[in-house]
Amino acid sequence: MRSAQPRAKLSGLNKTQREEGMKRLAVLFSASAVMFLSGCSTMMNSGTQSMTVVPSEGEDVEARVTTPSGSYQAKLPTTVTASPSHQGVKVQITDSRYQNSTMSVGKSVDGFFFANLIWFTAFPAGMAVDAATGKMWDYNNQTVVPLQAKGTASSDK
Repeated sequence: MRSAQPRAKLSGLNKTQREEGMKRLAVLFSASAVMFLSGCSTMMNSGTQSMTVVPSEGEDVEARVTTPSGSYQAKLPTTVTASPSHQGVKVQITDSRYQNSTMSVGKSVDGFFFANLIWFTAFPAGMAVDAATGKMWDYNNQTVVPLQAKGTASSDK
């Protein structure tokens, strides 16, 4: 009569080896998901960006700065820190010496957005993730806010 072989012997792997294989498979799957489901800009541009906002004239110009995370009062010139977003950054002049005006801080497409093209099989998904999260944007380093003193005529005629 034949002796029964243990089940682990029949499969060729013991329990520990199977568990290790499953762990490796889980790590491989997770790494693949990160690579295919996130864009280059989202990975490289996930922090905040700093930009300088300066008035075209004068100092201590009162303004309301609106970022994706909220708004606050500031005196220009100032440094604004914000996360990249579709919403962008807006500066509204509230100083009593100047005409009220609102200006958006300029932004352009971040270079890492185009790095998605390197991953030929994943670039549509990566670009879609960057576009959906707003991480594809890079704010201008410096923005000059034009001011017009109250009581002066506009030069646009």
